[in-house]
Amino acid sequence: MQPAELVKTAIRRGLAGVAVTDHNTIVGGLRAREFETEDFRVIVGSEVMTDRGEVIGLFLSEEIAPGNFEDVVTAIREQGGFVLLPHPFDRLRSTALHPQPGDTGRIDGIEGFNARCIFQA
Repeated sequence: MQPAELVKTAIRRGLAGVAVTDHNTIVGGLRAREFETEDFRVIVGSEVMTDRGEVIGLFLSEEIAPGNFEDVVTAIREQGGFVLLPHPFDRLRSTALHPQPGDTGRIDGIEGFNARCIFQA
């Protein structure tokens, strides 16, 4: 879906905003933000591959290269971004990052529902 269509559809459905988190790029989010209005917000983000699995960064202004988990989290934080874990409960997805005890305080949130996850958490 093109950014303009995404924003139009979200507004028609009564949403006040969207977060665009394409894989390893913020280009889609930046394009969607061009259609932001006073009543509709676009959060620019990216789902970045790390050596431990995928991590979402929200409120980004610069690209973050795939790489080491610690480096990716640091790069997100340096931009003032939030760190989220997508689909951490999906046992079939090889890219799911499962939180470790040492991650406490480094992760701001997790995805609680994903339509592609076929098992209950």
